[in-house]
Amino acid sequence: MLYQLLTGQMPYVPKDAKLNNIAIWKAVRAGPPPALHELAPDTAGELVAICEKAMQREIAQRYPTMSELAEDLSAYLEGRVVRAYETGTWAETRKWVRRNKPLAGSLAAALVVSVIGIAVVLAKNRVIESRNADLATKTEEARLLAASESAAKEDALDREKAARTAAAKAERVSDFIRTILASIDPETAKGEDTKLLRRILDQASADLGTDLEAEPEVAGALHYTLGQAFLSIGALEPAERHLLAAEAAQTRTLGPDAKETLQTRRKFANVLQRSGRVEEAEQLARKNLEDANRLFGETAREALGAKMELGEVLGYALKLPEAEATVREATERIETILPPSDALALHANYTRGVILWRLNRSPEAEERFRAVWKVREEAVGPDHPATINAIGMVALSLNAQGDFVGAEKLNREALERALRVYGPYHQNTLTVQNNLAGTLARQDGKLEEAEKLFRETLEARRRTLGADHPETLTTMRAFSSHLLAWSRIEEAESLAREALEGSIRRYGAESVEAEYGYGALGSLQNAQGKYTEAAAQFGEQVRLLRRRVEDEDLDLPILMYNWAACLQDSGNHEQAAPVYREVLELHRKAGGKDEPFIAAAWNGLAKCLDAEEKYAQADECFEKGLEMRLRLFGETHDQTSYSLVNYGETLLDRGEFARAEPYLEKYLAIRNKLDPEGWQNGLSMSLFGAAIAGQGRFAEAEEWLTRGADHLDGSPPEQATTARAALRRVLDFYDDWARAEPGLDLQSKIAAWKARAERFDAEHPAAE
Repeated sequence: MLYQLLTGQMPYVPKDAKLNNIAIWKAVRAGPPPALHELAPDTAGELVAICEKAMQREIAQRYPTMSELAEDLSAYLEGRVVRAYETGTWAETRKWVRRNKPLAGSLAAALVVSVIGIAVVLAKNRVIESRNADLATKTEEARLLAASESAAKEDALDREKAARTAAAKAERVSDFIRTILASIDPETAKGEDTKLLRRILDQASADLGTDLEAEPEVAGALHYTLGQAFLSIGALEPAERHLLAAEAAQTRTLGPDAKETLQTRRKFANVLQRSGRVEEAEQLARKNLEDANRLFGETAREALGAKMELGEVLGYALKLPEAEATVREATERIETILPPSDALALHANYTRGVILWRLNRSPEAEERFRAVWKVREEAVGPDHPATINAIGMVALSLNAQGDFVGAEKLNREALERALRVYGPYHQNTLTVQNNLAGTLARQDGKLEEAEKLFRETLEARRRTLGADHPETLTTMRAFSSHLLAWSRIEEAESLAREALEGSIRRYGAESVEAEYGYGALGSLQNAQGKYTEAAAQFGEQVRLLRRRVEDEDLDLPILMYNWAACLQDSGNHEQAAPVYREVLELHRKAGGKDEPFIAAAWNGLAKCLDAEEKYAQADECFEKGLEMRLRLFGETHDQTSYSLVNYGETLLDRGEFARAEPYLEKYLAIRNKLDPEGWQNGLSMSLFGAAIAGQGRFAEAEEWLTRGADHLDGSPPEQATTARAALRRVLDFYDDWARAEPGLDLQSKIAAWKARAERFDAEHPAAE
C-alpha cells in the first residue's frame, strides 16, 4: 500500500494496465517489482528504505510487526533516524525507547495524528485543486475561444486527469490511514496498555474534527475505522459517535442501502448491545437483517451474517429459545454453502456453541467449540486469537459439566498462549485468567491461587478499562460469589454492591447489566440469611427480565422461584404463594418436564398453603414435590430427603404425629446412609423421636430424642439454632412424659437436660 501511495501504481501491475490473477502470480514468482526509486526518483531515501524493507521477499527480513513499521514511519515524520535506512546508533536508540515507553507511546500517537493530518490536507487540496481546475478551465476556454478549440479541449482533459490523480492519491492515503488505525486494535497491538491505545485514538479523533466535511467519502471510511478501533478497546461512547458519523457520510455519498452503510449499522448494533441498550440493539439488528434480506437475498453472506448478529443480541438479552432458533437456522444454511474453514462458518459454529452453553447444553456446546478449535488451529495456527478463544470456550464447557480438572488444563494452555500473543494486560488475556480463577475456585487446595488471579484480573481491568466497564463488572460479580463461598462475607457483599452501583451508573437502572447486578447481590444476601433484602433484589431482577422476554423464556421461572423462596423465608407467605403459582403455570405451559427447581416450587407453595391453614391443598403440593424428586433423584438422595423432612416437620407442627412418622422415618434412613456423622442425621433422629413421642410412645422416643440432641451438640456453630431446638424437644418430651405418667421419677433427667440447655445458651447466645 505504501508502494502504491508513493509510485501511483500497484507493485506488480504496470500503470493503467489490467492483469488477471494468474499474470500477477507469475510476476510475483519471477522476482521483485520495479524498484521504487526508479518509478519515483524524487522519493526520500528513508521512505524508499522503509517500503523496501516492508516488501522483502524473505519473511525474516521484513518488519516483524505493524508497530515496528509504524515506528520507522514515525521516525521519518519527526526527523529521527530510520532503522531501515541507517545503522550504528539504532541499538542505543531502541534501548532509549524501551526506557521511555510513555514517550514512545506518544510517538506512535504522533504517527497516527500526522498521517491523519496528511489525509486532511490532501482532502482539502483535492477540493482546492478541483475548484482551481474548474476556474482555470473556464479562464482558458474564454482566452482560447478564438484560437484552437482542440488545444483547449486537450488542456481541459489534462486538468481533468490531474484532478483524478489527486483524487486517487487521497483515496490511497485514506486506505493507508485505515490500515494504521486498524493496527491499533488490541488484536494487532499485542499486549499494549489499552489506555495508551485510547490516548492515540483520542488524538487521532480530535485531529480529524470536522475538516473532512467537504469530503464525505474519505470521512465515512475514516470514521468507520475509528469506530471499529474504539470498539475494540471497549471505548463505547466514541465508537458510537464515529459510527454514527460514518453512517451519515456513507448515506450521503453511497446511499442508505449500500453494502458499506449496512455494515456500519451492523457494527453500531454491536455497540448498542455492549452498552447495555439491549432493546435498541435488538430493534436495529432486526432492521439490519430485514435490509440485508431485501438487498442481497436471504442466502447472501451479508444476510446470513446479519442473522447471526441478531442471534447474538437475542442471546445477550437472554431470549435464549429465539436466539437458539435464529442461530441454528443461520448456521444450518451457512453449512450448506460455505466450507467449515470459512470465516463466517467458523463464527456461526462458535456463536451457536455460545448459545448452547448459555442454555446449559454444555456437551453440545463443547462439540461445537472443539470443531472450531480444530479448524482454526489448522488454518491460522495455535497462537491466533481465534484459536485461543475457541480453547477458552471448550474450557468453559467442561467447567459447566463439572470437569474442573479438564477445564483447568485447557484454561492454563489458553492463558499461556494469550500471554505470549497479547501480553498480560490485554482483555483477552484477562478473560482467560478470570475463567481459570473460577475453575480453580471450585477445587480444594487451589483457593489461594484462585483468589490471587481474581484480584490481579480485577485490578488490571479497573486500571485499563475503568470500574464501570462490563468486563470489570463481570469479574466483580464472579469474585464476590466466590468470596461468599469462602465465608469472606463482608468483602463479598461490598464487591457485589459496587458491581450493582457501577451497572446502574453506567447503563441505567433498567439495563441488562443492572439486572445481573440485582441477581448477584440477591444471591449473596440470600446466602447470608438476609431474606427480606434478597427478596427485594430478586424482585427487581424479575421485573427487569419481564420487560425483555416472553413468558416462554427458560430463565424466567427459575428467577421467579428464587424471588418466591426469599419472600417465603422472610415470612411473607401471602406474596410468595402467587409467585410460586406463576412459576408452576409457566412450567406447565412449557411442557411440564421434571426439574429440580419445580419440585422445590411445589414444596414452597405447600408451605405457603399450610401457613394459610389450607391443609388439603398443602398436602397435595407436598406430595407432588416429593414424587418429582423421587423421579429425578431416587429414594436415597439429599433432594429427596429435603421433601421428606419438610413434609414431616410440617405435619409435626400440625400435631399430626402418626402421619408424620413414615416421612420422618424415611428421612432418618436416608441421612444415616448418606452422612451418619453429619448434623442432619442428628436432626433426623430428633424429629423422628418427636413423631413417636407425640403418639405417646415415650420409652421408644427417649432414645431417638436424646441421641439426636447429643449428636447436634457437637455440630458447627452455624447449626446452633438446630441444636437448640433439639434440646428444647428433649425438655418438652420429659415434661409431657411426666404429665402422662406422674408416677415416674424423671426429675433428675429433667434437671440434667435443663442445665445442659442453659450451658448451651450461654456458649451460643441466640441472635436477636
